[in-house]
Amino acid sequence: MSTVKIICYSPTAGGKKLSKKIAAHFQAEIHDITRAKAREAFDCAAALKSARVLFFVCPVYAHTVPREVKKFLKRVSFSGYAVPCVVFGGVCGGRALAVLAARLKKCGASIIGGIQASVPHSYLSLSGGAAAHGDMDAALTEYFPIIENRVKIGESIGSKAIPKKINPLAYIAPRLRKRLSVALPAVNRARCNGCGQCVSACPVDAVTDELHIKKSKCTRCLACVKYCPQNARKLYLSKPLLWYLKKYSTDKGITTY
Repeated sequence: MSTVKIICYSPTAGGKKLSKKIAAHFQAEIHDITRAKAREAFDCAAALKSARVLFFVCPVYAHTVPREVKKFLKRVSFSGYAVPCVVFGGVCGGRALAVLAARLKKCGASIIGGIQASVPHSYLSLSGGAAAHGDMDAALTEYFPIIENRVKIGESIGSKAIPKKINPLAYIAPRLRKRLSVALPAVNRARCNGCGQCVSACPVDAVTDELHIKKSKCTRCLACVKYCPQNARKLYLSKPLLWYLKKYSTDKGITTY
């Protein structure tokens, strides 16, 4: 197929797994925009100049796409075909895929498909309680030829072809709810060796060089916890949130459009 490019925003690696599978099939280049510096340095014209098809991969936050992704897409221009892709922690994908499709359409792209994939919830994975999820390979193996054919015949499905699963409660002060339910992962100085991995891992530059976390910036993605080699940062969830995730976070497979 014509040149395929992938843009991936994935603080805790769920989206990177999907991106690598797409890249392996299409022999595509992955542009990782997870880190703030990578987003700032991204040259849209140069990176997407030769691309005809763009897969854009990101996680679902509070039933929609991360604000960092929304902000990034405001300066992206792409007139080729696009396939929005979202990964979610096995509870609900909400309206994220539809929102991402609409944003890509505003960038000038023609929407030719969409992928919504369930992955182990990062909070449960870090707390040791995530259920195993099945492999995406079978579903993707069947789906990729469909995308190839749509490109070949120039078929667009449009952003409105992707449905939204609406839960009004999910949109009531999501950042406030997250702050009340997920504690800032403070550093344990007795374990910390000052390697700075948490600083470089943070996608929003919320971790200072002194290893403190800026409360106003932190999105509770917990990349700092996941990538700490000394296990010097811990995850602390409220009991109601932990109960909710254990009850409703299950392998919901992969849905394609």
